[in-house]
Amino acid sequence: MNEKAYDYLNKNRLHHIDMLQSLDRGIADVLYAGEDGVLLYNRPGEVYMCSTESDETFDQFCRLIRNPFLVETHQPRFMPALQDRFGLEGNEICWQVAYLAETPPEVPVPDGFEIKLLTPEYAQFVADNYEQEHEVSYLRERIEAGMFGAFKDSEPVGFIGTHSEGSMGILQILGEYQHAGLGIALECTMIGHELQKGHIPYGQLFTDNQRSRSLQQKLGMTFADGQIAWLFK
Repeated sequence: MNEKAYDYLNKNRLHHIDMLQSLDRGIADVLYAGEDGVLLYNRPGEVYMCSTESDETFDQFCRLIRNPFLVETHQPRFMPALQDRFGLEGNEICWQVAYLAETPPEVPVPDGFEIKLLTPEYAQFVADNYEQEHEVSYLRERIEAGMFGAFKDSEPVGFIGTHSEGSMGILQILGEYQHAGLGIALECTMIGHELQKGHIPYGQLFTDNQRSRSLQQKLGMTFADGQIAWLFK
């Protein structure tokens, strides 16, 4: 079934880079795969990932999805049906981007700053300063998976990590240190870290986040043509 999944997903590789990376990293179960679509369950992220253009196949997906907390669809037109069927009231529309070069970008660390791996004692700092709300336990887990911080005079002023399903994110710079080039430095560092692990670095950004879009373009990230949608309780 994995071969059928790869065949379908590779027809639009960049649009499905998250699903392909889930398979490549061995962190997803294939629940459905055919010429008409693919449904995966990403175990670390506890998220169902689906892609199909067929209404009939989408109905089959819905019969295979069990009490979801997170569902990601690569066809946003299915959002209303997923919300109605599974009570997923929250939603976000995202662009998907990936770093497709084989060599990492240079890391332009601004003068007076240092980029280094975070340790678990910084989990509360991340929780207190990240603009999206997450449990401290989740952020500690992401730090243990590999999360970088920007430091000035030994004090943290920004950070970046990866989400449990595999995408780069959790990027935040403290207000007074924004526009200093730390976002580029942190993401370049994370891209290199992901490449060292044999991963294709990828991320997802909200479609209304113009600042993040500009950052991804500066880094040479490639944008997928379509959009994806996240739904959650």
